[in-house]
Amino acid sequence: MNNKSREELLKIFGRLVMLAVICFLVSLAAHQAPDSSHFNQQWIDDQAQHNGWQGMLNYLLVATLLISMGLPRQLAAFLAGYAFGFLQGLLLSMLAVSFSCLLTVLLVRIFARPFARHFFAKRVSQLDAFMHEYPLKKAMVLRLLPVGNNMLTNVLAGMSSVAVLPFLLGSVIGYIPQMLVFSLMGKGVLLQSGWKIGLSFALFAFSSLLSWYLYQQYRLSKQSPPTIVSLSAGEQR
Repeated sequence: MNNKSREELLKIFGRLVMLAVICFLVSLAAHQAPDSSHFNQQWIDDQAQHNGWQGMLNYLLVATLLISMGLPRQLAAFLAGYAFGFLQGLLLSMLAVSFSCLLTVLLVRIFARPFARHFFAKRVSQLDAFMHEYPLKKAMVLRLLPVGNNMLTNVLAGMSSVAVLPFLLGSVIGYIPQMLVFSLMGKGVLLQSGWKIGLSFALFAFSSLLSWYLYQQYRLSKQSPPTIVSLSAGEQR
């Protein structure tokens, strides 16, 4: 076995060890956290609301983990607005979805991308071609869309060679409208405020129409292949 083969083997072994450690830590956190079906008003009332900084930390850790596992980010924003009010809820839910995005992209890039490039080279090259130019704008447009799978989009971005920082920044900007709307909706439910709930629905409809219009304009102007959009379309996340 030559030195190059030995180095490659050591890299693979190191990645497997890191993956095992991460899986162990995530399993411990998942054991303490509720599953997505129990991340609801009852859990928020018991573990987050009126518990000060500890409640905020509980929400942030659990929401980050569950969003990384496929929890709709809109639900996380709604529960944060319900628990902490509009501004704090918006901030905490934005932190959770942003941490989840960064965590997923980095983990996939470290552990899954080498295998994806080997077994799905053509698909990965298509992703690279799509995300190569203007990654910030493309990430923003993808997040603004009213449809799409947030977790799968993160996974696909990790498999591509897109620069992480522009993708993350574009995602954060694109997340804001819907996270704002659902945080406001959660606050309205807490206060039983009909006008806030109505305003939330109106803002959601407006942001959905605006994001779809922006996507259509961008797609027509750039003629970008809908690789990530088509793959990530599905249940709204």
